[in-house]
Amino acid sequence: MTTTRHAHRATRRNLAAALVALSCSVGVLTACGDDDDSSATTTAAASGGSSVLPPIIADLNTIDGTTVDVKAGGSIDLTGDDTTYSDWTGEISDPKVAVFVPGKDEGGASFNPGVKALAPGEAEVKMTNSTSNKTVTFTVKVT
Repeated sequence: MTTTRHAHRATRRNLAAALVALSCSVGVLTACGDDDDSSATTTAAASGGSSVLPPIIADLNTIDGTTVDVKAGGSIDLTGDDTTYSDWTGEISDPKVAVFVPGKDEGGASFNPGVKALAPGEAEVKMTNSTSNKTVTFTVKVT
């Protein structure tokens, strides 16, 4: 009878431990899984803050002659040049609408050139690569 009583106690302890572990796991998953940012976004918007916009990805090999739409505060990440990305320079027809961001190497990481959208409007972007002598021109429409 002692063995049975010990077995029942062990089973109860194991069951209790399993329930505690399960409830902790559910609590952690619930906390981690709460991706509803609507309250945070609403609060930030109500308090005058802004949220970070994901970049618009555009390929330097296909952007020439196109128009890229981007929201004010957003950016355009210009990809497609893995070797001379830091050799691009850019001229923007209206620096109040957008600014050119040069590509660079920093801390072991490579950053593509890009365009930062500042205010609503349109601007022409002309980029030239000093190594490849390639030139691309496109329009940025900031909303």
